[in-house]
Amino acid sequence: MRFVALLLLCACAAAPASEPAFLGNAVCPFSGDPVLRSAFYEYNGQRVYFCNPECAKEGVKDPQRWLAAVYDTVEPVGNTRCPVSEEELGEKAISVDFQGRAVGLCCPGCKNAFWADARGHTAAALGE
Repeated sequence: MRFVALLLLCACAAAPASEPAFLGNAVCPFSGDPVLRSAFYEYNGQRVYFCNPECAKEGVKDPQRWLAAVYDTVEPVGNTRCPVSEEELGEKAISVDFQGRAVGLCCPGCKNAFWADARGHTAAALGE
């Protein structure tokens, strides 16, 4: 009986951690093919992903165009707490757009801190 209990403990301990949410575009803006997470460029802190490095090189030529094209719609995250301060969103709340997601912040004072780690704060807001 002890052997079975130990085996169950080992299986639980070896379970892989859940993968963080992918905060990028799913398809290449040039080809329409699925993106590679390693083929991207970053512009003003936001990433546009491509299906291969060659498409990424083309995207770099006009980064504002592709950023606007890829994230042309913005979906609200729906968070009720600020991912920066962890305070409830109230009357002073604002929204910032990051890679097609609108993230609520408790006040304008959290905006600079949000942009210092936009990817991490957006993931935190999504996981609320």
